[in-house]
Amino acid sequence: MMKKCVLWGTGDFFVKYINVIRYHEACERLKIIAITSNSVPFDNYLGYRFVMPKDVPSQQYDYIILCADDVASRSIRSEAVSIGIPVEKILRLNAFLLPEFNFDKYISVIESRPTILADNCWGGITYNRLGMEFASPFINLWVKNDQYIKILENPKKYIESSISFKNMKYAPLVNKYYPLCMCEDVELRFNHYKYFEEAKDAWDRRRKRVNWDNLYYVMITEDHGIAERFCNLPHKNKICFVPFKTSEECLFYVDFYKRYNGPFWQAVVDMAKGRVFSYSVIDLFCGERRFISE
Repeated sequence: MMKKCVLWGTGDFFVKYINVIRYHEACERLKIIAITSNSVPFDNYLGYRFVMPKDVPSQQYDYIILCADDVASRSIRSEAVSIGIPVEKILRLNAFLLPEFNFDKYISVIESRPTILADNCWGGITYNRLGMEFASPFINLWVKNDQYIKILENPKKYIESSISFKNMKYAPLVNKYYPLCMCEDVELRFNHYKYFEEAKDAWDRRRKRVNWDNLYYVMITEDHGIAERFCNLPHKNKICFVPFKTSEECLFYVDFYKRYNGPFWQAVVDMAKGRVFSYSVIDLFCGERRFISE
């Protein structure tokens, strides 16, 4: 069934990728019913009926597609939510640029609202590439392998707990300090924050968005023992990236790492960012374990 969409954005990003929209219209997967922006009003723009932002909520739409870069999209998303558009109805055009993008599968992922529990920045990067709101408190932080396994043995206990400040930790790679926090008996390293207060605010805000009906567990390890413990966890949706060959279904062997110039975690992050294409993240969330390296 075709989805009725409103495009939001008429700038360079939209013009550059308009043919992506046209393609999905031609495939009859979506129908553009209007376009809007805060630019000078048009009667129509490149063939689409123009409406003012304040009139968007009255349109009979299924989704709003943000046609702008990362910075502008954050501003547009805030404006859209402020006029009553549900955040789950907001898509990002950048997701349409993913290799092997499938619109129907993408919509099924969006509607399922996955909560990604990851031990490093894989989750945040993936949410951004899919154009989704962070539905997990495990964003912009990392956790040591053994402590992350402890969290996954009882995720509800830890996610429903508040965090406390332990000390400031120095990160030599980026030459800065960040807050090291305690959540019950495990350490959470908020390496993308300067202050404990902002880390705590982010943790508390995002843990309220957790979708307990659709948890997805992600891990990176080079340790065979940790990988075995991960495989033995009683969770259905899980994947662990490893640098060694394996027959375990929940483990993903990063075969290009032997030719990679850098640490293993960085290789996995590069895959998440799309610098190396080894899997379709949309397929992953649809339960399809199809890895390009195979």
